[in-house]
Amino acid sequence: MTEIQSPSELIRGISIFDLRSFLKSKGWQEIAHRNSKLSVFQGPVNDAGVPLELFLPYSNNFEDFDKRMYDIFRLISNLYEIEPLKLASLLKCFNRDNFFVKISPNDKSLFSIPLERAKKEIQGIRNLFVYSACSEKKALPHHVYPSTVGYQMAEKIRFGHTFHGSFGFSIETPVIEEFKQLDLFSPPIERRVIERIVRGIKDTTEAVTKKDPDILVANFSSGFNSRMCEAIVEMGNAFEIPIELSVQWAGNLPPSEDVLDFKSKMFGAEEISCLKYAAEKLKEVLPERTLIIGKVVNLHSNDPTSENGKRTIILKHYHEEYGNIDVRIELGISQYLQAIEAHKERDLLELQGLLERKGSVWLLEAVSDLKVLKK
Repeated sequence: MTEIQSPSELIRGISIFDLRSFLKSKGWQEIAHRNSKLSVFQGPVNDAGVPLELFLPYSNNFEDFDKRMYDIFRLISNLYEIEPLKLASLLKCFNRDNFFVKISPNDKSLFSIPLERAKKEIQGIRNLFVYSACSEKKALPHHVYPSTVGYQMAEKIRFGHTFHGSFGFSIETPVIEEFKQLDLFSPPIERRVIERIVRGIKDTTEAVTKKDPDILVANFSSGFNSRMCEAIVEMGNAFEIPIELSVQWAGNLPPSEDVLDFKSKMFGAEEISCLKYAAEKLKEVLPERTLIIGKVVNLHSNDPTSENGKRTIILKHYHEEYGNIDVRIELGISQYLQAIEAHKERDLLELQGLLERKGSVWLLEAVSDLKVLKK
């Protein structure tokens, strides 16, 4: 077995909880011990028929913590005949999923990338996870803004080390946590978020293969919503080169059957094109006759009193499904003058019309029954 020259580097990122979890998965039993500073595990019997015992430090605050951890690590490595590097990789990913974004910079630099591009890449990765969490809470084709669960996900996921070979980003999501009971009927949201991302990646592959981007649109309830599509487009556009997306599942929690076989996927021009199309289609809301009420927040006209002039207002309206939305409305002369007056007096406007969304823009067409609601 190859001798490891840097023990501290080898066990860095491995917690006591990771070791405890691994031992329990192998059938070791935790037993009571009079020393409260130790966690004792009893495992398989040795050649003399005596059960093996391992003494784990109960806290990482001990002065010799690193030495104890490394000794236990080497013992496990020898006992189960797992190469140290492979065991380290296994333990670091035992209770958490890892999502990797791998890029190959145009200038062939493997050790650095422009800061501005890194910023866009990280923003894209962040949005991918945030809006995946939003759809786990409520599966919508388009989310105008992140919901609370999206912001919570941004706080929960961890930005891991970048890696070389190409240039890569790693995202860690804990799926099994110490002192937190695992739901036997549903995986934690951290796992469901990544599974949704993987389903979206697989849908994109199928869409490209079959030359049918509407596959992505049809599968928004289990895969990508519009914001997730845009997030990957942003990641790809940041470098104008293919990006490779891959996942390493937590060893302590198998993924769902439909994503079990996923390893990695390269996203190039065809995939980005499909995602752009799907993002726009998923934002569309078909016209529906609706009564809307709100305040005028903007007015624009090149000639308010001319029959040939254009008169447009923006109305802030609360939509039960999409929250606060800005609706663009074209009005006739008398209606526009009423809107001006309502804006001055800060009164509400009530209108009926065909409400629809094209891309990110809400429109009210065929307007009728405009009323000013006085305060």
